[in-house]
Amino acid sequence: MTAVRVEVHRDRCLATGACVYTAPGVFAVGDDAVVAVIGDPEADPEAVRNAVAECPVAALELAEG
Repeated sequence: MTAVRVEVHRDRCLATGACVYTAPGVFAVGDDAVVAVIGDPEADPEAVRNAVAECPVAALELAEG
């Protein structure tokens, strides 16, 4: 089984909330208006992959391994 990690590019994030909508148990928008990983990406890897793919500003990067 491949481990799933997500990197957040804080300088790109516009806090659109698309990732929070797609994987609410994994992502949240913080008080600083930047997304944060709050849960285990491996809990729902398909939703995490979708969130990464759907980020309109490419602020999320999937790192598997």
